[in-house]
Amino acid sequence: VIHRNGLLEKAGRGDQGFDFTRLDEIGDEVDDTSLQWRCVRDNVTGLVWEVKTDDGGLHSNEHSYFWLQTDNNGGVAGTVTGAAASCSASVANCNTSAYLAAVNSVGLCNFFDWRIPTVNELLSIVHFGKTAGPLIDLNYFPDTDPGSVDPLWYWTRQTSVDGASEDNAQTAWAIDYNRGNDNFLLKSTAQHVRLVRGGR
Repeated sequence: VIHRNGLLEKAGRGDQGFDFTRLDEIGDEVDDTSLQWRCVRDNVTGLVWEVKTDDGGLHSNEHSYFWLQTDNNGGVAGTVTGAAASCSASVANCNTSAYLAAVNSVGLCNFFDWRIPTVNELLSIVHFGKTAGPLIDLNYFPDTDPGSVDPLWYWTRQTSVDGASEDNAQTAWAIDYNRGNDNFLLKSTAQHVRLVRGGR
């Protein structure tokens, strides 16, 4: 409503109430829309987000990962590797922990403290004002959808009590960027990942 009435002051730009700033590979702000950017800072939450690519490299939107987390995992760490997932050759195994380690080792946008987002963090960039997926501001988050995935699940770092077996959490929460839904999925399923850092 504030945006619609022209009263919303933004540090950057973005559709409707979103306020984003593009960052280049060394973390500097990018104002020129013709230049490349690698990360996006959300000026509302203070979170900095990974931008996916379509080049088949480390950050490719085509890659998928099993959920794996050694701490705070509800009793089940997840799946180390398997044929269902696909990832860059620079990732030892196609799981969320290995991907996180690979990104932090190269320092995306000059940051080395990337993490898997929480449910609320991942929901904070879902664009519920859009009528068709992917429900995200594609001017800042291009290549979110590899073009053939529906639903378009992205992992969070939170386990779910639903689907527990003998008090062990077999599932973790994920967000579908085609519909904006959240759901718990088996940790052994291969889904997408978008890393985050920072926040207020």
